[in-house]
Amino acid sequence: GVNALALEQRTWEEVRDLSLNFFLVAPSLNLPFSPLVHPMLEGVFNLLLAWAAMFAGFLSDERKDKPNLLPFGPMLVGMQFLTSGFLLPYLFTRTVE
Repeated sequence: GVNALALEQRTWEEVRDLSLNFFLVAPSLNLPFSPLVHPMLEGVFNLLLAWAAMFAGFLSDERKDKPNLLPFGPMLVGMQFLTSGFLLPYLFTRTVE
């Protein structure tokens, strides 16, 4: 397949616009740079970010006596970009209770 970085310019512009419209903050504040994006794309984008944010409860999982192999702070940030690509390795390498 094609390299992920070799996407069309239109695709990168849409990603930027979706990021600016995160949870409709820019449109609700009537910011002048609020782009117009298809509502279905905004819904899917915001749903995926909310799904990744739900795992923030794992941030309290760090135990001093049994530290995890992968720290969850950077994993949570990575989940905002590639949800399952970061969550699954973290869950597989977690230490047992």
